[in-house]
Formats: sequence, C-alpha cells, structure tokens
Amino acid sequence: MKGSTLHDEIAAGASRISTRVRGTASGASGAPRSRRAHRAAAEAGERERRELQARGDALRAELAASERRRAELLSLIAHDLKSPLTPLLLCVKALIRAIPPDHAARRNVELAVRAADELGAAVDELSDLAGLALGHLPIADHLAPAGVGEMIAEALEATRRRVADRRVDVAVADGLPAVVCVRHRLVRVLVELMSRALRVTGRDAVVAVRARGADDGAVVISVTDGGPAVPEAHRAAFFALPASSTQQRATGQERAISLHVARGLVEAQGGRMEMESEDGRGTTVSLTLAGDEAVRA
Repeated sequence: MKGSTLHDEIAAGASRISTRVRGTASGASGAPRSRRAHRAAAEAGERERRELQARGDALRAELAASERRRAELLSLIAHDLKSPLTPLLLCVKALIRAIPPDHAARRNVELAVRAADELGAAVDELSDLAGLALGHLPIADHLAPAGVGEMIAEALEATRRRVADRRVDVAVADGLPAVVCVRHRLVRVLVELMSRALRVTGRDAVVAVRARGADDGAVVISVTDGGPAVPEAHRAAFFALPASSTQQRATGQERAISLHVARGLVEAQGGRMEMESEDGRGTTVSLTLAGDEAVRA
C-alpha cells in the first residue's frame, strides 16, 4: 500500500510539474510572460520535485525499518520455538531407539520422529530467513572442509525418510576435493533440493544427483527432477521470496521460502546456486562451492 501511495504521489507531482512547464512554454510562444513568472514556475516545480523526493526517501526508510522489525520478530519466534523443540526431538529419537522393530507402536513413533525432524527443519529455516533479512548469519567462522560424497549420502538418507518409494540415481565423480562449507547447513540444502525434486517427480521417473569437479577447482552438485519444466514466466523468480501466499501458489513454487533460504545459505558460504529448466528434461538445480584445494592455493 505504501509503495502504491508513493507511486501515485510521484505520478501526480510529475503531472503537475509537466503542466506548469507546458503552461510556461505556451506563454513563451503566445502572450509573452515575464522572466520572473518563468523563474517562479521553475522554482515551484523544483520545490515540488524535492518534496516528492523527500517523501519518497521517508517512505523507503519507513519500509526498511518495518522489514527489519519483521525480521527481528521472526528471529525471536524461531528462538522461542527452539526451546521446547530441542527436548522434544531428543525424547522421540530416544524413544524410537528403545522400541523393538516389530513393536505395534513402532510405526506411530516413526511418524512422530519424522514430524519432529520436519518441525526442527522448519524452525531452522525460519531462523535462517530472519538472519538473511538482517544481514547476519553465523557462517563465516564455521566453514570447514567436508566430503561431498558423505554429505550427499547423509542428505539422501534424510530425504528418503520424508519421501519414500522414489528412484534416485547418484553419481559422484572420483577424486573430488572436499568443499569448504558449514556441513550441517549444506546437508540441509541438499535435503531440501532432493525433497523438492522427489515431490515433483512421478513414481516411474528418476531423480538424478550428480557431483563433479570444475576447471577452477570448485565442485558442482546438481539435482535434476523428472517432473514438468518450470514455466518460463516463473523461472526468474524461482529462488525469490514470494510477496504473498497467492503469488507463491501462482508461480507453482509451494516451497519457495525454502528455496530462497537454500540459495541464501549457499551464497553465505561463498557459493552460488542456479536453475535450468526445459520441457521434457525437468528442472536442474545446481550449486557450486569452492574446493578445499582451491582455497588453500
């Protein structure tokens, strides 16, 4: 609403200034106006322009402050949710270890563990979303080399607990260097990418996970789904944070917030994330991270 109000004010002000300029020009070509009148009209137009600019600056500052307050509130909510969630996660995971595999309650406890894991991931995502908005994520001090194959295997195991009965083809090139990252956060990104790919891929299609080296010593990890291509009109906003739930549904990206956070996490670790989509070939999301050897060099 504020953005619309600012736009309307600027448009109205520009129209008034334009009217004055046309009036001044008309006076100059018809009945001559005094230089003083011309100068007064020009000064009035300049004053209105400065006023509109000041108003626009004030509205933009107010909007930025509002966005910051929202991010701070998200951070507080995530922090408060973690307090009861942590013991809940510990308890259900201890419970599943204590129940025999053939016990009648085993399936219910497994569902509780899965739900607790997903809730924990959602809270972490909320916390990271706030950190991205505020411009600070505690990542730089925690970067360390991690094996690509091991992280993919860990992410695949976590993903299969969420989305079962899907075919995944994994190929990791030999001799890949370790990548410099925050291991648990990168695994979370891979879980999100694999989960998304599995959700949009039919039971008869295959999700392909690949890892290869790049010429500059970086490592590229890609996840390709077997679903329909992302419509061209929505590709530019694939990783963007939706302005509303309506926009999120319109773009077909039910997990747009997760994708936005995933890209933010990769970029915070010095990497980049890209998307390619083509009819008949599905969608490939790739992330590129610096290899340990390249960083040391």
